[in-house]
Amino acid sequence: SRAGSRHESKETEGLSRFYSIMSLKRSRAFPQQLDISVELDRLGAFINIEQNREYSAVYIKAYNEYFADAVRLLGEMVAHPIFDTKDIEDEKKYFASEIQNRFADQNGSALDELFKLIFPGQGLAFSGIGDKNAITSIGEAALQQYHETFHTGLNSALVVNLGMGSVQPDDFSS
Repeated sequence: SRAGSRHESKETEGLSRFYSIMSLKRSRAFPQQLDISVELDRLGAFINIEQNREYSAVYIKAYNEYFADAVRLLGEMVAHPIFDTKDIEDEKKYFASEIQNRFADQNGSALDELFKLIFPGQGLAFSGIGDKNAITSIGEAALQQYHETFHTGLNSALVVNLGMGSVQPDDFSS
């Protein structure tokens, strides 16, 4: 979706990345984290995110024979995420250490400093990793609002990459 750090403020720095991770934990059809893991295992699939200053992407890789199920799973997770308070608090702890590690990465820090010089006071100046103070203030309401603003309608696209095996037109009708 068109939702990266470009769309953040100092108060929400890191929200797009945090949202992307939280949206993969639970959904309406998969209310427990284990449910999603079991379904991914059944499909022989994995799911991941890519997030930067311009966009956020969620992708799933699965065998072609499970194409329709994989698209349904991805669609469910993207369209109907559930944001659980305990998950949010657990993820904040992980994010704090990830932010700290970013400062230890000289290449990442140098690039971050360059973007701060080129785009002062703008979302593009943010690394996308996040700000510890901003992340600690994120709750269920902020994630839900972010979802409704950036992850619906014209802000999102489904891209299908068919590389292994054969997918037939009927595979899209399920």
